[in-house]
Amino acid sequence: MDFTPLPQHLSNNIDNTRYSLEYLAIIMDNKSFDDTLRDFCTKFYLSIEESESDYFTASGNDFTIEAKFVSSSLNPSTSVLLKVFTDVEYDLQTAKELLEEQAIGTIFMELVLLRDSIGERRNQEAYILLNEIENMLRKLIALRTACLSGNTWWNDRADTHLTDKRYLRRRHDEINDLEITGRDDQKHHEIFYIDFSSLKIIIQEENNWKDVFAHDFKVLRNLDRLEFLKKLRNKIAHNRFLSQRNFDELRQIHSHIVHMCRRAFGEI
Repeated sequence: MDFTPLPQHLSNNIDNTRYSLEYLAIIMDNKSFDDTLRDFCTKFYLSIEESESDYFTASGNDFTIEAKFVSSSLNPSTSVLLKVFTDVEYDLQTAKELLEEQAIGTIFMELVLLRDSIGERRNQEAYILLNEIENMLRKLIALRTACLSGNTWWNDRADTHLTDKRYLRRRHDEINDLEITGRDDQKHHEIFYIDFSSLKIIIQEENNWKDVFAHDFKVLRNLDRLEFLKKLRNKIAHNRFLSQRNFDELRQIHSHIVHMCRRAFGEI
């Protein structure tokens, strides 16, 4: 399966020619900014290009760095904004592993990852895949259960099996907030306020499963992975970077579920 292409407005914001990391780096006690960065260059075989009291650049065969001393008028600072750049995607991952394994505790007291350009791109692509999975499952549930229960499909086949009713409060708050939902805006159905866990509950409910969904979910592992998708969705929602392993598994699940749903839609 190929990567799902990003919308043009997102693709235009991604610099595909250079990759970068940004860290908050905390200098070790009794070390200066300049001494710390010189030690860093020695450890990672970088050549110093520019060295000032609050700014430092250096380059090596695989990556370059830019460091800015983060000063404060209130207290003496030990903080540095450290940026790492590579021209090759693989080299960025290598640089990340090197820094986090060898620089913490020796060069810097702490390194906190603030930005990962590859992680940002991965999250954008993952969001599109999760969105397609979630909305295809909503469509499948609506169509399958409406075929059985008509206009009572939501009450009889879905809501009655959901013990967690907080989604109703979320819907109420959103549709009554004129900043979010104007008078002429679309008022979404309740099914758009439930998450992967609730979708799973509806699908695996005994009667729903027996009457329709057992036929669709012939490989039960697809259903079991909805909890995993919920965790990935939460991770992305809070702007934490997915690992490549997470992303590869998401692509595989996406392929299975989308294929299953399209097959089911063809039967309806």
